[in-house]
Amino acid sequence: MGLFQMLTGRKREVVLPISLSKVGYMVAGERAYEGDLIITHNVIYYFPHTDLIRRRIEEGGNLSAALLLSGNVGGAIALALANNLARSKQRAAAAVPTSGDITASLEEKLDAYVKKAKEERRDALLNESLPAPMRFEKSRIEKMRLTFGGFTFDANYDDHQFTVGDGGLLRGALKTGAYMV
Repeated sequence: MGLFQMLTGRKREVVLPISLSKVGYMVAGERAYEGDLIITHNVIYYFPHTDLIRRRIEEGGNLSAALLLSGNVGGAIALALANNLARSKQRAAAAVPTSGDITASLEEKLDAYVKKAKEERRDALLNESLPAPMRFEKSRIEKMRLTFGGFTFDANYDDHQFTVGDGGLLRGALKTGAYMV
């Protein structure tokens, strides 16, 4: 029970679409990226903007991330995680849609942005870019479950795990969107 519900006796109503910031994306058991999560009635979007593993390495504090990126765990994983921190600073200039852009055509705008970002990413080397924005249609999401501090689900032939600061808001958004009952 959250503080708001405890004090008022009411559940917090959540209206979709909703945008959550500083949402972590887990890779190999570590919080690898931070980004914005947008939950609409039909699609969940994730826009990674910060490479946390690269940041920890550059700050000199993560041996497991350094080993992961050094190639000892496998070339494909190392390449996928070897992102350039400088690219993450381009977030503001990249015109990532924010909660201020919420309109009836939000999903169309987000889909166009995701498509454009993926096209631009084709020419980038994996170690010089963040992961492409992610788009998860409700009909393709399976086995969604809340975890301590976030949620996880299977979609697009992979398991996706996110960490979210406001679990009550997340739970309300997922229930409002009928992602979980």
